[in-house]
Amino acid sequence: MYFFKTDRSTPALVRKVLTDKGWQEVQEEQTHFHIHWKCQRFLKSEVYSCVANQRLNHFPKTSEISRKDNLCRNLRAMRATWGAIYDFIPLTYLLPNEYLKFVQHYSEQTEKAIWIAKPTDLSQGKKIFLFRELGELSYDRPNVLQQYIADPLLLNGYKFDLRIYVLVTCFKPLSVYLYDDGLVRFATKKYDTTALGDLFSHLTNTS
Repeated sequence: MYFFKTDRSTPALVRKVLTDKGWQEVQEEQTHFHIHWKCQRFLKSEVYSCVANQRLNHFPKTSEISRKDNLCRNLRAMRATWGAIYDFIPLTYLLPNEYLKFVQHYSEQTEKAIWIAKPTDLSQGKKIFLFRELGELSYDRPNVLQQYIADPLLLNGYKFDLRIYVLVTCFKPLSVYLYDDGLVRFATKKYDTTALGDLFSHLTNTS
């Protein structure tokens, strides 16, 4: 018999799949389980109290790649180590710490570029905005500011993104399983750089 533990954040589908497979759910306070699955971050005590036959559905420190500002810092570090192979991200500034650097770069532009501002810790398109004029830059929380890719690949005039899902079971050695199915998401309005305030033209993850 295999046992699993969840909390209020766990999707009902996870419970259904596990129970359909014959797994038995235990109460939150119990320590006898094989899988502990939740959508929130695990406490250090929960991570370090696991024994050899117990698994959590999150690795510690995954915010190093899942938070936009941390991902930027790590990509910069990789670029400093490995060079041009990491030159695949747009020019990026972390606000508020790099605001003055951004203003200096902005003042040196011969042609005003489009910029996109994204809160570091939000998702689903929340509080994302685009701008050309410096006076339009306003924020109430840390942001990642990137030069907007003004000529993206479009499909019939619409922006889109591809989501490929993987399961990482180990980081050392790295073990990754690629799912056969993925997801394509489209903006709901045609791409138009004359309408920077229309997020339905520029974002594919609004909710």
